[in-house]
Amino acid sequence: MSWIGAIVIGCVMFVVLVVGLFCVVDLVITWGDPKGGASGNLPPALTTPERVARSVPALVILAIMSGVLLLWWRAQRTA
Repeated sequence: MSWIGAIVIGCVMFVVLVVGLFCVVDLVITWGDPKGGASGNLPPALTTPERVARSVPALVILAIMSGVLLLWWRAQRTA
């Protein structure tokens, strides 16, 4: 692998890490915090359907990224 290829793969892995981290943090905030935030001056806790609705985008992004990384990994193993 050339240096440019290694740098490109490193940059892509960094972007995947950052996006994945934001998705995981969003899921933790949605499901882990009973008040919906760090302050006590917030509206009541989200209901389960609201939490599921807020979680769908993060879960979809994580699933897509995982699928693409798995396909890339398999392609690298066969090459």
